[in-house]
Amino acid sequence: MKKKLNLRKQDGAISLFTILAMLFFIVFILGVVATMTVKHNMQLETASEVKDIYTKDATSAYDAMISDSSDIIPIYTKEQLFAMAMNSTEYFEINGKVYKFKGNVKEGYEIKTPIYITTTAQDFSNLSQTAKDNIRGTYNDYFRPNIIIDGKVEIEYEEEILTLPDFDGSWADGKGVNLPNLANGKLIPVYWDSSGNEKVVTKGTNGEFNQYELRDWYNDWKYEEQTGNTDGKTSKWANAKTEDGSYWVWIPRFAYKITSNLNYNATNSGTIDIVFVDVSNENGNTIYANAYPTVSGINGSKTMDNYVVHPAFGIDITKGGWDNNLPGFWVAKFSMSLETSTNSGSTWSITNTTTTTLGNVATVDTGTTRRRVVSRPSSYIWRNISAQNMYNNSYNYDRTIESHLMKNSEWGAVVYLADSKYGRNETRMMMNNNGNYKTGFASYAYNSASTTTERPVGDTSTTGTFVYNNTFRGVLASTTGNIYGVYDMAGGVSEAVASFVDNGNSNVNSNGAILATNKNTKYVMPYSKAGTESTANNYTASGYNVVTGKYGDAIFETSNRSSSNTDNRAWFTNYSGFPATTNAFLMRGGAYNSTANAGIFAFQGFTGAANASVGFRVVLCP
Repeated sequence: MKKKLNLRKQDGAISLFTILAMLFFIVFILGVVATMTVKHNMQLETASEVKDIYTKDATSAYDAMISDSSDIIPIYTKEQLFAMAMNSTEYFEINGKVYKFKGNVKEGYEIKTPIYITTTAQDFSNLSQTAKDNIRGTYNDYFRPNIIIDGKVEIEYEEEILTLPDFDGSWADGKGVNLPNLANGKLIPVYWDSSGNEKVVTKGTNGEFNQYELRDWYNDWKYEEQTGNTDGKTSKWANAKTEDGSYWVWIPRFAYKITSNLNYNATNSGTIDIVFVDVSNENGNTIYANAYPTVSGINGSKTMDNYVVHPAFGIDITKGGWDNNLPGFWVAKFSMSLETSTNSGSTWSITNTTTTTLGNVATVDTGTTRRRVVSRPSSYIWRNISAQNMYNNSYNYDRTIESHLMKNSEWGAVVYLADSKYGRNETRMMMNNNGNYKTGFASYAYNSASTTTERPVGDTSTTGTFVYNNTFRGVLASTTGNIYGVYDMAGGVSEAVASFVDNGNSNVNSNGAILATNKNTKYVMPYSKAGTESTANNYTASGYNVVTGKYGDAIFETSNRSSSNTDNRAWFTNYSGFPATTNAFLMRGGAYNSTANAGIFAFQGFTGAANASVGFRVVLCP
C-alpha cells in the first residue's frame, strides 16, 4: 500500500490573553496548513512611548508587542520601524498623529501571517482632512482596524498553525514524488525567491526547523512535467545544504522507459519517459516492474516495451542498487572541492589542487591542518586525486547519512531524469567551459571553446564562461535549466564514478584497490570484462541484452558503439569510450575543453591515477 503523509501539529498555542474569539478553523492539504481568525484589542503607542518592537514567532505576535520578556528577541529598532512606516501607504490617524500597521506578509500565498508593528510617523495635524485621507490610503485586507476609541483600535487578523509531513522519503500525493529525506535535520532545506535570493530554512534553539520557512520551501519545489517538446525550465528539484555549506539535490525514485534512439547514436538524445514511484514501485493503481522489459525494433527504431524501476533505487547490488529500496538519494549539486583549514577548523578556504601534492590527499578531521570535501558554486574543482582517495574521501564525508562516491547507476539516474520532461526535455545542456577549473559555470553555446573570462550575474555577453546563477546562460548548465538543477554534469572535469571493469589489471590495485575490495557491496558497481578484452568487446558485454549486463547507467542504452576511448557515438555525439585493459576505471561528462564531445552521456576509461582533468562527486543515501 502507498505510504501517506504523516501529519503532525506544531507545538505551541496562542496566548489566552490575545484570543477574544475563534471564528473558524480550516485544514487543507498542500502544506498542510490550518488557520484561525482572532480579534485583538491593541493599545497603540504615543510618540513619547514608542519602544523597540519584539517578536518571537507568528503565533505569539500580539504577546510580543506588549511583552518585554527575556525570551523575546528584538528584530527592529525604533529608527528602522520609523523608516518602514514612512515607506508604507497603510496609515491611520489618532489625535493628529499618523500611525500604520506593518505586516510581515509572504507574497504568493492565499493565507498570510502578519506580524503587527506600530510606530509613530511625523505630525500631520496641520494637514487638511482630505490630505490626511489621501495619506491613509487603502488598508490591506489583512489589516482591518474596525473602530478607534480612546486611542485603542480593534484589529482582526489571521494566524496560522502549521502541520507538515515528516520529510523521511515517504510518498506525497500532493507532490507526486517521494518526499526528500532530510535525515532528521542533517539536510537543511534551501530555495531561491523570485529575485534569485537564496533562502535557507532556519532552526530554532530546540533544533527544529522553522515551520513557516519549511512550508515555504515545501511549496516552492516541484518536479514538473514539461509539455510537448519545450524546454520549459519550470521543474524545480528539491535542494538542501549540509552544515559545511555544501549543496545537494534530491533525485526521487522513478521507473523509466526509453521510446526512441535506444542503443543508438544520435546528434540529439532519445525520449525517456519517467514515472515517479514509491518504495513499493507503485504510482496510482499501477505497480512497476524491477525486471528489464522486452525490446522492439532494430537499429535506430529500438524501444523498450514497458517501464522498469531504475536500478539505482532498488536492491540488486550487481546493477548498482542499494541494500534497501531507496525513496531517492541526494546528489552533490556541484563537482567536489577541497576545503582546507590550518587553524584547527576556525577558518576554511578552498584549495586549488593544481598538483598531485595538493590534490592526491585524504580528508582529515583532527589536528591543526584539516581537510574536507565540499560541493559549492564558483569553487576550484578537486582534481589531481586518485580513484582510491576519491572513494575514501567520499565515504568518510558523513557516515551517518551514507555518503559515498557516486556510482555509475546513480549518474544514470540523474541524467535520465535530466533528459526527461521533468528536466530539460531532450534539450542539450550548456557545458562548463571554465578554464580555471571552477564549479557551476556555463558556456554560451554547448560547443563553445574553453575560456578563463568569467561572466557575473546579469552579464549577457556572447563569449566567456557564465557563473551558475547568471539567468542568461549560467543556469542553462543545470539539469533543470534553472538554479534548482545539478551542475557540472557536462564539462568542468570528467568525473570518476565508483565503477570499473574487473579485469585484474595492475592499475586497479595501484590506483583504486579499495574499489576492487568493495566490488560486491552497495558502494561499488563493477563491470565484467569480455572474454577477449577490448574497448568494443567490454562495451558489448555490458549491455542490457546479456546476462551480466547493466541498464539505467547511461551507457549501452544511450549509445551504439565504443570502438576506442575517444569514440563519439553516445547521444548528443558525446564520447563513448568504454573502460578496458589499463584504462579500467570509468569517468563521465567530459572536461572543460572537450567542446561538443563533452556531455551528460559521455563516458570514457582512465587509469584511476591522479589526473588534472578528473574529479568526482558525492552521493548521500540517508
